[in-house]
Amino acid sequence: TVLYNDNFSNFFSKQEIILSQIPAGESRTFDLIVNFDESAGNIYQNSQMKFGIKTGLDDGDTSTDTTVIGGGGSSRGGSSNSGSTVLTIWNEQANDITNVNNSGSATITWNTNLPATSQVVYGLASGGPYSLNLASPNLGYQFSNIEDTTNTLNHSMLLTGLIPGQTYLYRVISHISLPPTVSYEHQFTVPLLAQTDNNIFTALNNQNPNQGQGTVLGASTENIPENNPDDKGKVAGASTNNLAASVASSLPNIVSPCYLIVLLIILLLYLIWRLFFKKRYKKIGMLKEEIVNRFYIFFSFSSFLVIIILLIIGYHCPIPIFIILFIVFSGFFAFRKLKIK
Repeated sequence: TVLYNDNFSNFFSKQEIILSQIPAGESRTFDLIVNFDESAGNIYQNSQMKFGIKTGLDDGDTSTDTTVIGGGGSSRGGSSNSGSTVLTIWNEQANDITNVNNSGSATITWNTNLPATSQVVYGLASGGPYSLNLASPNLGYQFSNIEDTTNTLNHSMLLTGLIPGQTYLYRVISHISLPPTVSYEHQFTVPLLAQTDNNIFTALNNQNPNQGQGTVLGASTENIPENNPDDKGKVAGASTNNLAASVASSLPNIVSPCYLIVLLIILLLYLIWRLFFKKRYKKIGMLKEEIVNRFYIFFSFSSFLVIIILLIIGYHCPIPIFIILFIVFSGFFAFRKLKIK
């Protein structure tokens, strides 16, 4: 069903568009499709326009507030939040992300325009993507902390027991009535190395109450789309892939996926050496001492190559192990050369 088929100028002047009636327990997915007017030619080249969309749920009970979804960017042709009774969320941040004794923690902070409760739902990025669902535990995420029912404008919740080196996705929740208001999804990464300084990961486009107003939470099991896909998953501040922390961190658990990947790579390199290079060197009659030297050269070069590939793909977990292998094999090769001299 086409609910609106006109230009933006007229769209901004509309007060409200009824989407549909949704029976209790059912869900609806609405797609906003924007088409560029091809007849306009090049007159809009290098031009930009940002606007906000507010979506609300109305249960017919005028005693409750309506929760909204707000888009990032400035609002054009719409009403301001000044004096609004709609609860909005902004300035979501993940602060003090640390790793102490191989256990990570992070403090999630945000602001609301009205005094409201505080809660965070979160989960490993590897377990995503997550779908918001009011009927699901933790709204569809893996974890949540206990809701703080104290009404406040400045919210802060501590997350503990986080896995070092892992990236987490999270949303903050506040409410003064039902349904609650939920923020857009953001992320942070727990460092592998214990750190004493504070890393602040700030969600983009959430710097004032007129931006990033939160997500409507009804019975829908679909993912709520971001208003600005270019900013999705981006953070400002320190890098989420702290290479220095990865290199200097303690080695992971022996049964961790990181170790299994390392073992598979080493096994693959050994098979290449044994079935191809060593066999070829013996076939041409190379001396045993030289074959041993070539063995150290092969694994030293291969370790360096693996490090470069891991840096390119952004998977830093195995890098410390291959740095050690590179140093060991290069050291043995250099020692043999010096011994021969």
